[in-house]
Amino acid sequence: MNGGTLMVSRAVNLHPLIKKRLEALGFENVTITGADYDGLNMVIRDIKPRLMLIGSAFYDCSTPYMMKELLKIFPKLNIAALSVLNSYTARRAVDFIFNGVRSYLNILEGFEEFHRGLQ
Repeated sequence: MNGGTLMVSRAVNLHPLIKKRLEALGFENVTITGADYDGLNMVIRDIKPRLMLIGSAFYDCSTPYMMKELLKIFPKLNIAALSVLNSYTARRAVDFIFNGVRSYLNILEGFEEFHRGLQ
C-alpha cells in the first residue's frame, strides 16, 4: 500500500479507537503501529505514508536523535504529533519544531493548528 496515514502509538489498547477517530476526521488509509525504531523503519518503507502521526506517549519516549534519524532516512516524510488525551504545552511545541515534527493535532479538537503547521 502506498500513501495514507501512519499512526505510531504506544497505547496499543487505544489503537482501534484512534483508528476509528482518525478515519472519522478524514484521514485515509490509516495504519497504526507500536513498533520500535527498527520496526518503524520497516513499516515506513512498506507503506510509504504521506503523513506520519506520532502519539504523545510515543514522542515522550523517543529522543530527538530518533526523530532526526528518521528524517535523514525519509527526508520527505511529513511528521505530525497527535495528542489523544491531553494537549501539548508551548515547550513541547518548540521541541516538535526543533526535531522535525511539522504540526500537531489534538484528536478531540479541530484542524486549524494542524493545517497551519503542515503549510
